[in-house]
Amino acid sequence: MIRFAVVFPHHTNHIPIYTDGPMSSFPTINGGIVSQKPYTSNASFLHSTNEMECGVRWAYSWRVNPLNSWTLTFNAITTAEVKTLEDFFNSICGRYGTFTFTDLLDSSVHTNCRFDQDTFEVSYQEPHKCSVTLKIQEFSQ
Repeated sequence: MIRFAVVFPHHTNHIPIYTDGPMSSFPTINGGIVSQKPYTSNASFLHSTNEMECGVRWAYSWRVNPLNSWTLTFNAITTAEVKTLEDFFNSICGRYGTFTFTDLLDSSVHTNCRFDQDTFEVSYQEPHKCSVTLKIQEFSQ
């Protein structure tokens, strides 16, 4: 198995984080495919809990809507499809750029998303057959 990684340094003097242009959308591959199975999504809620010594407990929600995260798995894609994903990853500078993502489960569009990783790793299983796993997280502004 051969692995390649694109690593972005933490100093980004030459990389624009926010631009005034249109926001990028997560690309589709091979006829509109966003991910292969297994596809996982997770919702996280920000809350505080106050527990008193007498046994009374209060919980407060800090956010009305949860923040979502997704793990996209591509187990059997071609090198051309890897290039499409890698070009998108590089164009938004990994974790530093933002994009829109459409959830596969409910078709909801999430506008404040970014990658939850700084490296783009490709595993070559056979000639022209690769696997890639990408982690995406939604963030609040």
